[in-house]
Amino acid sequence: MTASKGLSQQGTKRRGLLKDLVLGGALAAVGAFTLRSVVDDRPVRAKALSTTAAELFKVKPNFKRFDPRNTVFNRSFWDSSSAAYGATAKLDRVKQERTTRKDPGYSLRDYALTRAMMLVQQETDSGKGNARRGFYSWDPLWPVDRMSMYETNPENAARTVKRAAKYLGADLVGVCQLDKRWVYSHTEDGRPIMFEDVEQWYETEKKLVIPESHKFVVVMATRMSADLMKYSPLLLEDAEVQYGYEKMAVVAGRMAEFIRQLGYNALPMGNDTALSVPLAIDAGLGQYGRITRLVTPEFGPSIRLAKIFTDLPMETDKPIEFGLTEFCNACMKCVDACPVQALPKGPPTWEGPSKSNISGVLKWQQDPDKCLAWWSVVGTGCAICIRSCPWSNGIIRHSTIARLAVQRGIALNNAMRPVDDVLGYGVLKDPEEFWREEY
Repeated sequence: MTASKGLSQQGTKRRGLLKDLVLGGALAAVGAFTLRSVVDDRPVRAKALSTTAAELFKVKPNFKRFDPRNTVFNRSFWDSSSAAYGATAKLDRVKQERTTRKDPGYSLRDYALTRAMMLVQQETDSGKGNARRGFYSWDPLWPVDRMSMYETNPENAARTVKRAAKYLGADLVGVCQLDKRWVYSHTEDGRPIMFEDVEQWYETEKKLVIPESHKFVVVMATRMSADLMKYSPLLLEDAEVQYGYEKMAVVAGRMAEFIRQLGYNALPMGNDTALSVPLAIDAGLGQYGRITRLVTPEFGPSIRLAKIFTDLPMETDKPIEFGLTEFCNACMKCVDACPVQALPKGPPTWEGPSKSNISGVLKWQQDPDKCLAWWSVVGTGCAICIRSCPWSNGIIRHSTIARLAVQRGIALNNAMRPVDDVLGYGVLKDPEEFWREEY
C-alpha cells in the first residue's frame, strides 16, 4: 500500500467517524427532546420483497415440520434432561409466593390485575394453546346462512377482510398463502395433522385433518402496551401479556365468524396448529429479529399473533424489509439485557441449543430451556428482552430521525444503542408509578 493511499483511507475513516458523531449528536438531541413525548406511531416505510419466509430462512430440503410436543412448555413436563423441567408447574406457585411475601413488583393489587386479565381465557377456555376451543373453535359459533355467499375478486376480498380485522380489534393484519411446512406435524396429544381433499375439517382418535382448500391465512397482530412492558419482569408485565392472549382469542374468534358469515370456512388459531412467526413474515407484518421474535416496524416485538386458515381466495401480501437485520447486528441490547443469556450473540445458525428449536432453517436461535427456567424463578413471563428493545419503546419509537436512518440504510446503527442507553430507554420502571397515574 502506498503512503498516499494509506493516508487517503485514514482520511476516509476519520470522515466516516465524524459523520457518525455528527449524526449521533443529532440523534441524541432529537431523542432527548422526545424522551418524554408521545410515541411516534406514524407509518413506517418498508420495502416489499419478492420472496417468502422459507426462502429468507433458507429452509433445507429435508426440513421436517415441527412437533409441538417438543415446545419448551410441553418438555417442561416430560423431559427431565431439560433445564426447564418442572418450570411450568412451578411458575404460578412462585408468583403466589412472591405476592404473599410482598416482593417489590408483586403487590396484591398487581396480582389481582393479572388474574382479572385472565378472565376471558378462564371462562371461555380460549387461552394460549387451547386449540379448537372457546373463541378458537373451528366450528361456527353462530348459525351460518349458507343460502348466500360473498362473491368478489381476490383483491377486494383481501381489502374487505383487512378492514374488518382492524374494526374487530386487530392492530396489524396481513394475508399469505399457506406454506404447509409451517404447520405442526402433530397435535399436542400426538395425532398427526394431515391435509385431505374434504370440504370440512375433522378429527378422529388417530388424526386431525385440515381441508386442502384452506390455502389462505389471515395473520393478525394485537399490540401489547409499551408502557406496561416497561414493568418487565414484574406482575404488571404479566397482566399485559395475559391481556394480549385475551385479545388474540377475541379477535381471532370474531374474524373467523366474519369469514363464515361471508359463506366460507375459517379455522382460528392462537399459538397452536402452526408456527405464527413465519406466517406473519409471509403476510408482511414484520421481520425476524435477534430477539428471536417477529419485530414489526410499528410496535417492535411488543405484539401477540393469531391466525386463521380459510378457503376464501384473497390477494396475498409479501414479506417486508425495513433495515432490522443490520440494526440487530449492531445493537445487541436484548442479548445483554437477558438475565440468563438465552439470546444469541453470534450469527444465525441451522440448529439451536435445544430440541425445542426449529431445525433446518437458518435463523437466530434462542435457548428456550434457559428462558423458561428463568420464568419459574421470577414467576412471570419475564419479557425483559422486549422491554429493552429500542423498537418497543426506545430511540426507534421516539425519534423520527432514528427510524428514517434505519429504514433508509444510513450508516448510523452503531450509534443507536449508546444513545438509547444514555437516554434511559429500556430500564425497569417502578411499578408503584402505575397506580399513581391518572385514570
